[in-house]
Order: sequence, then C-alpha cells, then structure tokens
Amino acid sequence: MTESHNLRHVPTALLCLVALGIVGRLRPGWLGIQLGAAARAEGISPERVSRLVSGAIGPFEQLLVRLTRRGRPAAQHDEHQSELELTRQMLAVASALLAKLCVGRDLVRAQIVGAWQRLRPLPGMTQARFCQTFKLSERTLRDWLRTARRSAALPPPPAQPPPPPRRRPPRRRRFDFDLTVPDTQLGADTTDLLAFGVPLKFIAAQDIGGRDSSLFDQVIVDDHENAELICQLFGDALKGRPGAQVITDQGTPYMAALSTQLLEQMGAEHAPQREGDPCGKATVERAFRTVKDLLRPVLSITNRLAEKMPALCNQSLAKAVVKVGVTVVLRAFQHGARAARAAIESRGNLDSEQLAALAEQTRERARANDNSARLLLTHIHELYAITRPLDSFIRSLRRYPTEVLRQAERMFQSQVHRDDIRERASYFAALVRRAHDEYLRARARDRHERLAEAKSQSEEREQLARRAAWRADPAGWLKDSLDLIALQCLPGCGTLLFDGLGYGLGNLQAALCRLLALHGPGPTDDIARGVLHAWRLTVLDRLGPAGADAVCALLLRELASAKARATAQFAPGETSATLPSAGQFRRPPPPVRLRN
Repeated sequence: MTESHNLRHVPTALLCLVALGIVGRLRPGWLGIQLGAAARAEGISPERVSRLVSGAIGPFEQLLVRLTRRGRPAAQHDEHQSELELTRQMLAVASALLAKLCVGRDLVRAQIVGAWQRLRPLPGMTQARFCQTFKLSERTLRDWLRTARRSAALPPPPAQPPPPPRRRPPRRRRFDFDLTVPDTQLGADTTDLLAFGVPLKFIAAQDIGGRDSSLFDQVIVDDHENAELICQLFGDALKGRPGAQVITDQGTPYMAALSTQLLEQMGAEHAPQREGDPCGKATVERAFRTVKDLLRPVLSITNRLAEKMPALCNQSLAKAVVKVGVTVVLRAFQHGARAARAAIESRGNLDSEQLAALAEQTRERARANDNSARLLLTHIHELYAITRPLDSFIRSLRRYPTEVLRQAERMFQSQVHRDDIRERASYFAALVRRAHDEYLRARARDRHERLAEAKSQSEEREQLARRAAWRADPAGWLKDSLDLIALQCLPGCGTLLFDGLGYGLGNLQAALCRLLALHGPGPTDDIARGVLHAWRLTVLDRLGPAGADAVCALLLRELASAKARATAQFAPGETSATLPSAGQFRRPPPPVRLRN
C-alpha cells in the first residue's frame, strides 16, 4: 500500500503538527524538533515522516488557496456563464426546429447537423447531451454525420406544350342560307349507285343558294358519264341564269373542251375546285348522301332480287327504277324538310346591297384557279404558246408547289420575248427548278429558325422550372451552387479558379439571401453548415481535402458577409439632430473675387 492509504495509522498529534507547519503558524526549526520527537515516541522512522510531509503539502496548499479566496470563485462563475450560453444556443436551435417541422425532413436534418457542427466546440457540449436535448437518437446523428443525404433531383421541366394548330381560314358556313344567294352558284357532281346489280352514274346539279326549295335542280341517271351528258345537265340547269358560277371538280367530263365551250356560250363562269377537295362542293356531297340514305332500303331490295332472279339485271329497268325512286325521294324530302322556312327567316333582314355583297364573296371563295397546279399549268401552257403537249407538260411539273410555279412564271415573263429560247417548255422547267431550290432554302431557313426558337423556349422553360425549384428548396439551391463552384477547383492545388468568381458564386449568394429571407440569420447558419457537411462527404474523394476546404472557406466567408448585410439592413440608423434645409436648392457660394 502507498503512504496515503496508511494515514489512519499516523497519530493525530503528528498530523496536526504537519498541518500547522504547512500553514506557517510554527517555526521550521521547532517544527522539525517536534516532528522528530513525535515520530520517535510513536516508533516511526524520520524518512517516513519526510515522505508524509512532502506528499501532503500540495493538496493542503490547493485547499488553503481555495478557502482563503474572497467572494464566489472565478472558475465557478465561468462555468455558469458557459452553461448559460450553451443553453441559450440550444434553445434557439430548438425554436428554429419547431418552426420548420412541417417544412421537410431534409431541411431539418441539415439544420440539426449544422447546429451540432457549430455547438460541438463549446465547453460542456457532448453528443449525448445534444441528442438528449432534441430527443434524437445518437445512432441517427452518427449516421447523418457519416453519410450524405441523397440529393433530391430537380423536377423535370414542364412538358413542351403541343404546337398550336395551324390557323385555318375562316370556315365557310356552307349550310347557312344567309351566306349564299339563289341563282348565283350552281354545283355539279357525279356519284355511283347500284340497282338490280347494275352500276349506275347519278349526275346532278344543285342551285347552292336555292337548295331550300329544291335539293337538286337537274338529275341524270345513266350507266356511264361523258361530256355530252354533262353538257345536257348544264344546258338544262343554267336556263334563265346568265352569269352564274358553276362549281365542279376536275374530272375529265367536267374539264372537257365541249363542257367548257358550252359554259362560255351560256355566259357562265367555270370554277373547278382543287384536286381531292370534296369540301369545295360540300352542299352537293351532302345532298348525295341524303338521297343515298333514303334510297338504300329500296336499292338493297332490288339487288337481292337480282341475285335471286338474274333476268332482272337489266340496265333499262335499273335506270327507270332509280329515276322514279330519286323523284319520289326528292319530292318527299322537300315537302317534309324545314329548310325553306329556315332560309326565309335567315334572308328576311337582308337588303339588296347585302345580298349582292354576299354573292360576290361566295363567288370569290369558289375561284380555285390560283390554288390548283394543274389549272395553273394549263393556263401557262395556253398563254405562252408552249409547244410541248399539255399532258406531258402538266405531268412533268405538277409535283411542284403552286408558289414555285407562280414564281417561275414571274421569272419567265421577263424572258419570254427572247428569240434564242429553243424550247420554252424546257426553259420554263429550268426556271421552275431554280425557283424550287430557292423555295427549299427558304423552307429550310424557316425550319431552322423554328427549331432554334423552340430550343430557346425549351431552355427558358427549363431555366424557369429550375429557378422555381431552387426558390422552393433553398438548401438544394445551395448544394447545386457548391457543385458549380467545385468545377473551378484546380486539381492538386487546392485553390479555386478566379477565387471562385463566376456563375456558381452568384447562385451561392442568391441561395444564401433566400435562406436568410425565409429563416433568419441563426437557422441559416446551421442549415448552411449542415448542407456543407453533407456536400463535403460526397466530393471529398473527387476534390481531395484541400479542394473541399477551399470551397468550404468560400461558403463560410460568403455566409458571414450575407449575415452581416442582413443584420445591417435592419439595424437602427443614427438620426442627426440638425434639421435639413427646407429649401429646394442650396445657397450658391460667393464669387471668386470676393473670396480673395
């Protein structure tokens, strides 16, 4: 055993002498004599007494210094101050956390980690106490400090809206009777019918403006279609209608020379519509459908009878039955239709000038010569006396757009007077190819501009979506800013290019300003430190300790600057006791000659 554990075997008188000697109440010489005598009386060796005295001097001196100090000990006062400051800091952190419980787990996690990083150096702070204060598991805190939080991906940019549909011209309400004047437009077309197993042609002409009183003006049912039948149809339908406009398709019988000559003799305007455009004569097509729907039960019966009795497959019988059926259907439809009353009501408030204007508008809309490549090439072939056959000329150039053909015609007008042009058809084809190349280049340029504009709009939408996501999640904004700044880290040097100045620093400052505006200086400090700690764990292998420290130092510097600006913004300013001048302008200084 040591000497300190054998003090109970030392006499009380000897201990008192030692204590009085230490305090300084006894003289050293006399104390030595007394100690020697007491030791001999008790049978203790002098060496043991010397060791006992030297071992007791240190504790006794510390005890005497503490007991003889006046007032509260300074050490105890410092401990109380540090404990109070630590409690205040933890209460501030708890208040900030309570205000953000509904914000999100990632933000709370970053603030807790940042608070621990900030409070850890304070005296008296331990991990167990920190976790107990905030009712947090020590294992959870260690996991947060060891692993970085999974960064939430930015929301995808909003889907590109579908391109707006092409603006179509104002739709012509073809079935409104107030838009078409009777006896001004005549529509003609041909459709197919089948009766008694015999295919027939149903040729009809319609007064578009007067279809309220008669669905079809003239009807021809035959087993074939030719120009003679079309001329017969036009001759009967155009009687008493000089100057009418005839709307047809570009079928061979309607475009034949016999048909066009008849229309010219009768003073009618021929307005063929574009190829493959049934809407050009929509009222005629709709009337065909009406007649077919009404005749379908009768025609189906005749076809079944012809299957059972082949002798009934006779063209004369089929044409006669269809003519009777069409006549009956048209009479029955006209007596039961309400179109006449609707037409009278729609035209009742129109005067003669309005009717004339409407008639001219409908005529202009029906003129499709400029929109048809076939008709335009026919016109060019006749106008410029091109020697190549018309069919071959049209077939070689019909695939080009009408805009190209018009441009080639304008170019050909200035060269048609030349005598050195051997073949006008080939020369015009060369002009068409040149105009088509320019047309393609213009289309490509327009397409490139549209693609560039669409790309710019997509990038703008993506930037706006990223900006909105950053403003909604400033902590994520701060993390992305650190990633941008890390791109400026010079490998192996541990320094930042241009000292961190750039796009990343601007985003970093904006993110800190957003955090300060939302949470205030204290919570912003903790959130920034927590984000910085998590970010450091993810980039430490890539940047190294020196590079990570450079980015961290930049963040802490900007954080201190942002907190100082936020604090100075709301600090009370000093008010001067001197009232400012109430005048609008200051008094001018005296002239130079008076100063001297």
